[in-house]
Amino acid sequence: MSDPPSLVVSYLKLPPDEELFLRIRDLFQTIMEKLDHLILVLVSAQDTQPFSEIEEALEDLQKAAGAHCLKGQDVALSCRFYGRSMLKLVDTLPASSNDDEFLSRVGAFSIRCESIIKDCDASMEGMEELSHKIPITVSRIKVALEEGDRSREHLVFTEANSQVVNDLIQTVRDCPAAFLPVKEYFQEARKHFQDKESFRVNAPSKEEINIMRQRWTTFTASMEGISRTIGLLRSKIATGPDILNAPGLLDALNAQSSGAASSPGIKTPPVTRKAILNASTADFQAVSPDATTPSRTKTSWWRRALSRLIPKFLRRPD
Repeated sequence: MSDPPSLVVSYLKLPPDEELFLRIRDLFQTIMEKLDHLILVLVSAQDTQPFSEIEEALEDLQKAAGAHCLKGQDVALSCRFYGRSMLKLVDTLPASSNDDEFLSRVGAFSIRCESIIKDCDASMEGMEELSHKIPITVSRIKVALEEGDRSREHLVFTEANSQVVNDLIQTVRDCPAAFLPVKEYFQEARKHFQDKESFRVNAPSKEEINIMRQRWTTFTASMEGISRTIGLLRSKIATGPDILNAPGLLDALNAQSSGAASSPGIKTPPVTRKAILNASTADFQAVSPDATTPSRTKTSWWRRALSRLIPKFLRRPD
């Protein structure tokens, strides 16, 4: 028995692939983790001397990263609202397919598509700018370290930490390619909805309406969670890591890096803030009130660094 022919959807358009937005989410996750690593390394490398140039360089980078990722967040939110509007349109079918008001609403979707295309362009351009800003920031930090204690530069720019910087740059460079298929989808959709008269002639079948309703319902529900996660990641990128737990956070990052290096054939899961924080909390709980002198010494430099850095890192971007 042969399979029934697949339904050809011609009246409206099926939603874009959710994997496109999951890819953007994953890239933002990696940007957050690599940027956190760089910040924590610099916090841990400081002593009593002032590092205002480093603080300024990091603050500029965080602001830029947060601003450019906000453009990507706008794309996800716009697609989420687009899905809601499409469902409302589908719910009016088939009775309104020849109605002038309906055709006007169809034409408005081409304007919505144009807006999302512009958001994609802004995101792609912004990430390109950010990929150039990171090496400039690293150069500023190197100069500041060289002007201070040269031994600090060797502590910061180890082979492992330099790889983190390279990974951060590459991840940011991958972002425009992730937004491109989203842009292309809405370019096709814009052209589709500009031809309003074709909607008057070609009424949709009941089967097509049902398929459209099912697919757009699934897409919209998925985008609720995806856009929310992208928004949270963007916020964390802009505000930086929890430097109150800087020593434990950095230990967790370094532990993962050394583990990955010693076992190249084993794929390790990415270090998320939650995982790092859990690891650092366990470390702190294991320290007794009668901590040894080295522990107190570690806390000493940490608190001195925090007294200078907390106002900078915890400040929310304008």
